[in-house]
Amino acid sequence: MNDVVEEARRLRHTAITGPIGKRQSSFVLYQLLRDCYVLARRCERDPVSRNAILNLFNEQRANSRRYIEHDSDSYTLVCRYVFPTGSRSAERSNASRYATCLREAEKLQLTGADFVAKLKDHGGINALFLSRPLARTTVTTKSLRLAQAITVSKGEPFTLTLRRNADNTYEVLGQQ
Repeated sequence: MNDVVEEARRLRHTAITGPIGKRQSSFVLYQLLRDCYVLARRCERDPVSRNAILNLFNEQRANSRRYIEHDSDSYTLVCRYVFPTGSRSAERSNASRYATCLREAEKLQLTGADFVAKLKDHGGINALFLSRPLARTTVTTKSLRLAQAITVSKGEPFTLTLRRNADNTYEVLGQQ
């Protein structure tokens, strides 16, 4: 169990002090997420390891309002511990997004070794995050991710007809 605690503390230290949040450091983040993935998978299989991480989370949140739902999975628990919310980096507020990414990797049955390659070769964290199915029938957004590029004239109005795809991208059906 000490190795689980030491690994979780190492990951948290890397997240807090590492070069995470800059575009050129994406690969560092991918490796950190891979290690979180391996740790979370261990916690899913071993309740003692999960309780050790839960205790760490509870210790670090003593003076904050952060919490974790009782029935949250190990992916959420590990990411909420490793990526603390704070003003130093916007990346640390993405724990939920990272947990979703790890959950999707589990659905794809990725191994720790495959994880970084999948992110590097297939669009990064958003490739996994945006591929998850949404249960709602409506979506509210103020920015769209188009499935293909469009060309428009500067300063001129234009109209797009779009269809939302299952991967949360938007297919351009028509442009005027």
